[in-house]
Amino acid sequence: VSDVKEYLGQGNRLGKDGLNLNPSERELAQIYAKYNFLQGRVLQKEFAEQFQPDIISIGIGGNDVGLVGKLQSCIGPDICSFAIDEDAKAQVSKEIKSQYNKLVETYGALHKLSPNSKIFVVGYPKVVSEFGSCGLVLGNLLSIEERVFFNESIKYLNQIIESAAKTV
Repeated sequence: VSDVKEYLGQGNRLGKDGLNLNPSERELAQIYAKYNFLQGRVLQKEFAEQFQPDIISIGIGGNDVGLVGKLQSCIGPDICSFAIDEDAKAQVSKEIKSQYNKLVETYGALHKLSPNSKIFVVGYPKVVSEFGSCGLVLGNLLSIEERVFFNESIKYLNQIIESAAKTV
């Protein structure tokens, strides 16, 4: 979303899936968020343009491909399709690759809005260990195939993020 008035926050947190704010309430919430540096409620470009910070750190992409939702769908006794079905794996790879242009556009827009800012693009950490202990709860709820799938997905996402960052 490029229009500030249409932005409902990360994960729709200001819209019907979150606080369910009407347009006037949302505008007030966004003004408050911007001046109190509350992320996820205002487009990051709004912060950059308004405050011209020395340093901008940005980590995006994982939510846009629904990695958390995919992880949640895999928690359980059975192995989820993402981890074993080649078509499902290919679809996730395609979703991750499709983020490249959006990332380039976002990083470029931040640079244009705040040209003197040093921009640090951060990737995503591994959320589970492939081998060894994954904790009592996750260790019993995610198979080795699922853990490998998530780590490979994050590794690929980080390659796309790095490539996009180097393009700008």
